[in-house]
Amino acid sequence: DGIRDYKVTGVQTCALPISLVREAGGEPIDLGGVRDDPEALLTAFRRALTADVVLSTGGVSVGDFDHVKGVMASLGVTMDFWRVAMKPGKPLAYGVVAGRPIFGLPGNPVSCMVNFYQFVRPVLRTMLGDPRPFLPTVEAEMRGSVRRHPGRPEFVRVRLVRDGAGFVAEVAGHQGSAGVRSMADAHGFALVPGDATSIAGRLTVQVFDTSFLAGDTPGYRWG
Repeated sequence: DGIRDYKVTGVQTCALPISLVREAGGEPIDLGGVRDDPEALLTAFRRALTADVVLSTGGVSVGDFDHVKGVMASLGVTMDFWRVAMKPGKPLAYGVVAGRPIFGLPGNPVSCMVNFYQFVRPVLRTMLGDPRPFLPTVEAEMRGSVRRHPGRPEFVRVRLVRDGAGFVAEVAGHQGSAGVRSMADAHGFALVPGDATSIAGRLTVQVFDTSFLAGDTPGYRWG
C-alpha cells in the first residue's frame, strides 16, 4: 500500500515483544539487554535515538534499580506522563526528544504487551498513516462472573466464541502480570471499569487476535 516502515529501537531489560513491533508495521532494531546501570542505559538510549521511535522494557517503576525514567530525563526528554491508572501496566513512562516518541514500558511481560497495544501500537499505526490505528472492538457477553476488587480500570484477557450474530467471552486463565499463557490463549481484552466489583455482563472487547475476525486485519488496507 505504499506505506513506509518506521524504525523502532528497543533497549531491553526484559524480552521486548519484537513480533508486536513487526505486526504494527514497524521495523524493529533490537539493541539487546542492558544492565541496571544509569551509564549503561544512557549509552544505549543515545544509540537508540537514530530511530524514529524508541522503546525500552523494564526499569520504570520505583525500585532501587529502576533507572529508566531518570535516564530519559537526563537526555532532555519532555516527560509527558509517568504511570497510568490501569491494570495491568501501571508503570509507563512516555516523552519526546528531538521529535521522537520514547516509551518506557514495564518489565512484567503481560504489562509490557498490554501497554504496547494501548499506547505504542496506535502511535506506530498513526505514523504509518492508518486512519484506524486502534484495535478493533466487539461487544461480548461474559460467560459466568468473576469477583474483583474495585480500583483501576482493568484489561482482562478473554477468549471469544461466536454465538449466533454476537460473541461470548470467558476469562483466559490467570490474570497476573507475569501470566504469559493467558495472552497466548486470549483473543482480546475485556474493558472492565475501575468501579466494577465483578467481571460480568456485557463488555467491550478489544480484539488483538485479528485472525478471529474472519481474517480481517483492520488498519493494513484502506481505500
